[in-house]
Amino acid sequence: MRKLSIALIIFVVFLIVDAFVAVRMHPEARTLREAVKKSEGELAAQVLVRSMKMRINLPQQVDDTTRLINIEAKGSTVTYSLSIAADKPQFTQAMQQISDHMRDTGCRREDYRKLLGLGLTIVLDIRSDEGAKGEPITFTPDECGLDK
Repeated sequence: MRKLSIALIIFVVFLIVDAFVAVRMHPEARTLREAVKKSEGELAAQVLVRSMKMRINLPQQVDDTTRLINIEAKGSTVTYSLSIAADKPQFTQAMQQISDHMRDTGCRREDYRKLLGLGLTIVLDIRSDEGAKGEPITFTPDECGLDK
C-alpha cells in the first residue's frame, strides 16, 4: 500500500511539473489544456525533424534540379528548405509551377497529412542556387481540413 501511495505522489508531481512547464512555455494559452496541446505540437515537431535528419544526409538531391538543404522545427512548424538550380527567369517560372502543383496536391500528400494530423504546420522555403527567394508555401491543419 505504501508503494502505491509513493507511486501516486510521484505521478501527481510529474503532472504538476508538466502543467507548470506547459503554462510557462505558453503564457498566452487560455487554459491548461491549450498550453499542453501547444507544447505537445512543439515537442512532436522537434522529435520528427531530428528523426528525419538521422535517416537522410543533408543536403539531399531530390531530382535533377532540386536539393533539400535543411529541415527545421520552430514551435509547431516544420520548414523544409529547398534549393533549385535555375537562373532568375527559370526560377520564377519553376516557383509558379511548384506553387500551383503544391496548392493542388499538398493537402492530399500522405507524408504531409501525417504531420498536419499532429497539429503541425508545414512550410516549403524555396530558393534558387543564385539566391532568389520564392514566396514560402505553407500548409496548416485548418487549411487542409485536419484541425487537431
